[in-house]
Amino acid sequence: MLVVDSHMRVKFAACGVAQLLGHSMAQMAAMRLDQLLPPPFNTMHAKWLKVRASGEEGSALPQLL
Repeated sequence: MLVVDSHMRVKFAACGVAQLLGHSMAQMAAMRLDQLLPPPFNTMHAKWLKVRASGEEGSALPQLL
C-alpha cells in the first residue's frame, strides 16, 4: 500500500512496496509520487492534478495524452 497526500508527498509506504520499487523506507518517506512514476506518466499525472485543481476537467483532459 502507498498513501500520498494532496501535494503528492508519500505519507505511508508498505515495506513490500519500498522493496518492489528499490527504495529504503527512509528514501520513500522523502519522496513524491511523481518521483516514483516512470516517464511519461510522472509528467502526465502532474498535469492531470493541475487540471483537476483548476476545475477544467472536461476541456483539458484530452490534451494530456
